[in-house]
Amino acid sequence: MEYPLDELAARVVEVPDETGVYIFKADGVPVYVGKAASLRKRLSSYVNPPAGVDPKTLAMLEAADSVEVIFTRTEAEALLLEANLIARYDPKYNIALHGFPYVKVTKETYPLVAVTRETPVKNARFLGPFTDATNLRRNVYLVNRAFGLRTCHYDLDRRPPARACLDYEMGLCVAPCVGAVATTEYGELVGDAVRFILGKRTAIFRDIESRMKKASGDLRFEDAGKLRDMLQALREVARGQVAVTPKKVDRDAIVYEAADEKVYYVALRVREGQLVDRFTAVAVAPAGDPLEEFFLSHYGDESDIPPVIIVGRKIDGKESVEEYLTGLRGGPVSIEKPSRGWTARLLDTARKNLRFFVESRTLAAARRGDFDKTLEELAKACGVPGGTVGTIEMVDVSNIGPTAVVGSLVTFDGGVPDKSRYRRYRIKTVRGQDDVGAISEIVKRRFARVRSEEDEAPDLFVVDGGKGQLSAADEALAGLGFDNQPAAALAKGDPDALYVRGRSKPARVSERVLLILGRIRDEAHRFAVAYHRKMRGRRTTKSILDDVPGVGPKRKRALLRHFGSVETLARVTVDELAAVAGMNRPAAEAVFARLHGVSGEDGDE
Repeated sequence: MEYPLDELAARVVEVPDETGVYIFKADGVPVYVGKAASLRKRLSSYVNPPAGVDPKTLAMLEAADSVEVIFTRTEAEALLLEANLIARYDPKYNIALHGFPYVKVTKETYPLVAVTRETPVKNARFLGPFTDATNLRRNVYLVNRAFGLRTCHYDLDRRPPARACLDYEMGLCVAPCVGAVATTEYGELVGDAVRFILGKRTAIFRDIESRMKKASGDLRFEDAGKLRDMLQALREVARGQVAVTPKKVDRDAIVYEAADEKVYYVALRVREGQLVDRFTAVAVAPAGDPLEEFFLSHYGDESDIPPVIIVGRKIDGKESVEEYLTGLRGGPVSIEKPSRGWTARLLDTARKNLRFFVESRTLAAARRGDFDKTLEELAKACGVPGGTVGTIEMVDVSNIGPTAVVGSLVTFDGGVPDKSRYRRYRIKTVRGQDDVGAISEIVKRRFARVRSEEDEAPDLFVVDGGKGQLSAADEALAGLGFDNQPAAALAKGDPDALYVRGRSKPARVSERVLLILGRIRDEAHRFAVAYHRKMRGRRTTKSILDDVPGVGPKRKRALLRHFGSVETLARVTVDELAAVAGMNRPAAEAVFARLHGVSGEDGDE
């Protein structure tokens, strides 16, 4: 049942006094999803919003043009439906906690345990979310190594490799790819790794110690040594975690603070009595209860939900939220607001973390204000209309040696790299080291796409170089009809100099402007050099494997896919070459002869 918003005031009495979900829409697109024990009372509150209602709710009501209602039998059903609708439609005025790292466990015969920023989906198990991506990647790396789990991305169910990789030879992987471990045994290793990541460590330590002692008692000293190394690696991961209670209990402590139309959250995870993780997030203030919306966004299917969650404030619809979380966990979940004991002290710790988090974000916002002023200064110096610079594109040329001249173009939007808009150029019209000619070609190719409306022009186009490079860019732009495109060149020096299109002398700008442009230039240079190396690698491969009798493109790809690089190919035997899928003995001997012929000519001085 759907009601136009301009008719809701007159028709709200028609809405049944039932439990359910309501969906505010703008042009048919959901912008906010909520649930209510009484849909009539809840929608009445939107018809006549009380004084002091938050701006987010007013903005939502202004954007929406209709509201749909869906009835459910219970509040728990309404909460589950609300969570599913939010996940499906990602409404603008609900909380969205996107972009956080998770641990992804694939649903394969031999699962892969890896860090990802993907939105959780049904075809894998997701642990998290987490906040500290660097620490999480380190821990997952160590856990994978300790348990001998695979880190390759082969589809082992469909296309397993022909042989185990170097990790197996080094004792870092149990090699499920070649059947060196039973499916059930590998599944147990993955299960232990998941429990360890989630903080269930006491039983795992105890089990490894028991197996290590047994192996030693059976005189299997090599196995005992491997278990000892595993134990040491896992203890390295657990080092530095603080015990908050001697009880081996699991708890989450969640606090939040609303300020400046935003909501700041801190969640502390306690597993087996130890503080194992801190999660922080900031979101636009939702139209509903911030705590209830956090539960819907933070906890999903197969989440690590503890039996008790402690909160700093009361939550609307506590019983229905508990029922919803109980269904997700598969066991009872209670939400408590403690006043004494170690859980109250844990809550105090969460509040201290929250105060620091809010202050640091506020300080960052102040610094952002300084950054905005710097962009305004850059816009004024370079004649960018609108008073500030949004998108900056910078070009760099890499020509180490006389061949394989390449260029790169990087894009920064609001001072942040937009890697989806990075571009690489293989220079086609210039021979040798000619930066000016290469810049001209890149500008022509780049802005030809703008002229054909395939791309948008940046607010500011910058080249790495001095007057010569800027002059080449100016001529190329003018030739395509872009007489008013703001452009500049950043010349290296001490300090750097900024030359602006249409002026003969360097612009007088602050050190902050030069610092920002210098960082963008460093990124452009890194991107260009990476492409240059890739091109050189391709040429090396082509020159070595081209025209080898009996080796066509298919066999070349198979060899490089199997061994990874030409350097590795040069170290293997004829038998190993012949064992690669698609190869035979004569072709292997021909490759071996070519590789070692090249080594003999180039290896010695």
